[in-house]
Amino acid sequence: MLACLISVSIKAQQWVGFGAATEPCAPEVSVLSSTSQSVSFEIVIPGIYTQDTVVNGVAFTRLGLPQIH
Repeated sequence: MLACLISVSIKAQQWVGFGAATEPCAPEVSVLSSTSQSVSFEIVIPGIYTQDTVVNGVAFTRLGLPQIH
């Protein structure tokens, strides 16, 4: 049971905020301009989730964005 709990905590995601974003929050998407020919928008990413992972014996850190609702 203890080994199971340890393995779950090791695989847990960790939030890494950019700037003042200390709590997980979704990216913000703003349309700056829109015409029949083009759309211009800005995406602000407040942070990412990281998760240490091993695939086929190779260790790396998986990055993920919070979900947009």
